[in-house]
Amino acid sequence: NDVLEFEGAGYRFKSAAYMSGEVPLFDVLKLIAGLRYDFISDAFNSDIPVADTSLDKSYNALSPKIALNLSTGETTNYKGSIFASFSQAFKAPT
Repeated sequence: NDVLEFEGAGYRFKSAAYMSGEVPLFDVLKLIAGLRYDFISDAFNSDIPVADTSLDKSYNALSPKIALNLSTGETTNYKGSIFASFSQAFKAPT
């Protein structure tokens, strides 16, 4: 027979904001840039009597992105481009 000995409660609050833009540098070349902000707040409490199990932790991060898009031409049968980018990402702790 399983009996619950201890109980706990927790929550996670998550929010994020993102902005991006595109700037034409030349007729065939565009600069694309973006920035993302993440915020996570975790809280946990339990009724274990022998240890303090309270946890309050917050995480925040900025993740940038920058890219170049070069058009290689456009005809009735072809439309192409070369795209290169760099970005960083935030992985939330789980």
